[in-house]
Amino acid sequence: MAGVLHLWNEWEIEILVLISFALQVFLLIFAWMRRRIISRALESLLWLMYLLAESTTTYTLGHMSIGCKPSEDQRLMAFWAPFLLVHLGGQDTITAYAMEDNQLWLRHLLTFTVQATGAAYVLYKNIGSHGPLVTPAVLMFLVGILKNGERVWALSFSRLEIIRRYLDGVSIEQNVEPYSADTQLDDESVLQGAHDLLYICMGQFVDDKIWPSVFQKNALILFHEEKKTFELIEMQLSLMHDIFYTKAAVIHTCPTTTHRTEDRVCVRAISLIGTLMAFFMFQFGTGKDSYNRVHAAVTNVLVIGAFTLETSSVFRAMGSTWTCAMLKLMKWDCLHSLLVSIRRSARIAETRKWSAFTGHLNLLDSYTDSHLERQGLGWKMISYFGNASSTISRDVKELVLKEIQRMVEACAGEEDMMRSFRGQCALERSYECLKDLSSSTRTEFDQSILAWHLATYKFLKNSKSLNADAGHLISNADAGHLMEATKAISNYMMFLLVERPYMLPSPVRPTVHLEARKDLLLKKNRSFVLPKHNITAEGLKPGEELGEKLLNKVSKEMPAPKLLQVVFGVWVEMLCYAAHHCSRESHARQLNNGGEFITIVWLLTTSEFNRCYESQFKERKHGTIWNFMNFVNFKEFMEYILGLIFIR
Repeated sequence: MAGVLHLWNEWEIEILVLISFALQVFLLIFAWMRRRIISRALESLLWLMYLLAESTTTYTLGHMSIGCKPSEDQRLMAFWAPFLLVHLGGQDTITAYAMEDNQLWLRHLLTFTVQATGAAYVLYKNIGSHGPLVTPAVLMFLVGILKNGERVWALSFSRLEIIRRYLDGVSIEQNVEPYSADTQLDDESVLQGAHDLLYICMGQFVDDKIWPSVFQKNALILFHEEKKTFELIEMQLSLMHDIFYTKAAVIHTCPTTTHRTEDRVCVRAISLIGTLMAFFMFQFGTGKDSYNRVHAAVTNVLVIGAFTLETSSVFRAMGSTWTCAMLKLMKWDCLHSLLVSIRRSARIAETRKWSAFTGHLNLLDSYTDSHLERQGLGWKMISYFGNASSTISRDVKELVLKEIQRMVEACAGEEDMMRSFRGQCALERSYECLKDLSSSTRTEFDQSILAWHLATYKFLKNSKSLNADAGHLISNADAGHLMEATKAISNYMMFLLVERPYMLPSPVRPTVHLEARKDLLLKKNRSFVLPKHNITAEGLKPGEELGEKLLNKVSKEMPAPKLLQVVFGVWVEMLCYAAHHCSRESHARQLNNGGEFITIVWLLTTSEFNRCYESQFKERKHGTIWNFMNFVNFKEFMEYILGLIFIR
């Protein structure tokens, strides 16, 4: 132990500087995975690395400003301060870990100001105004200022209120051109389609209804005919993730008030040139052989590493889908075709597809004997960090889409009516004998989810034997897919109720499912498998009664497959109702964890509505999705900051 403490005291700053660099490399490589649902262990690791990256840099700069004393070796160590400032600027792939980081952009601005002052003090105290390290140190200091300013800039303008403010002022012209795409729609073509339709998605996140132009409606029809609607929505959400959590909103612009593309200066290029100049100056103009070998090695790692990271950032920006969209918008067809070909060969667009993993929770299966034996702390830790999710198959997606199309047709062009469906449409429009069940959809929403979850479990467990008696076996493939889809949506809605209550319309009372769990735990009840047992627990009564009603509806006129179709329709309507009445901030927040299926359904219902009904498009004066980037300008950014400072 004493040896470790001695090593730490001797090489503390060197170790911290290298750790800071290693954290940046880790975030650059793995931050993109946040677009997909990952295990809680990896999610926790990314969160920890994100926090450590900033705190390590802050601590090291503070330590250097206090502990460094003027000497030849200390001058080289002081040269590390600008690199720490560059690290504080973060990577392009992660500016915010959560939506709250965007709201706290002023705190990041204060942190940046303090750390920049500390780095300047370290340089002035140990390097002064003369010597071979002055010029490369100043260059890296300026690069650090640019990167931190860019990060604060991105945080400030990645908020929902700023997107709303943009859409309130932007104008969009009608486009009557036919939508053209490749003969075979691959992921790259779908991603370009997501760009073409993105501002509609942006409007939905801020409750601004933007109708599609003729060009965009043609795109919706094309993707529907090619059965690429789900993929289109998934790509749109990946682009929204970029806007909320990365530097995509600012990385392709410069601090200028003009909108002319020719006048743009990419911050990436400026940072790369500054880093490259500092690299050559240190390698060939500082006499590095005269310094301590360990310190020289650490400096080489920092300089070469900074150049490598900047080079990687430039290539990422040049090859990004946002660059493809910009080239297409500017009609630089040759460059656009070349870049798209390179991206296709590397299959880059595939990384943006939704992972199709969703949480699931079957309340009754959770209280089997085997589960009750696994209530120790160890099992709870394994359950927390494990991947407790299931896959939404393509068959389930197609069935959900068909039910959404049924809802869109049933609303007769009234979008508010479609958003109000929560099961009554499926019950009242199907068969007269099922109308008495619609009362179960008018109770409190959390109670309705629990009742239908328990009733669905009971119905599926007993439908096989009942159908055998009635001569209506559920053995065909379609019925099998329908049973799978019904279980998936039922378990997913129960998961949202228990684990993601903020994704459901309020109020969501935790006592509803806690009481049901308590009753199940105390009684270890199996009446949902063996109907002859009775349930007296109040928390389970509505589900038991609803399950009995469903089973009693099965007859020759109403075989189980048809009734199961109705039950599935009820679940899809409840899912859509929850999606449309969930807060927009909650939808945006979940994009950082791979996105939720409920968010995809939310956008899907609007997309299908826009496709099926005549567009009420209203022209707005000159604007496109790319103007979102132009909207973020440096002059307005600085005026806003100064206004906040002086007002407060």
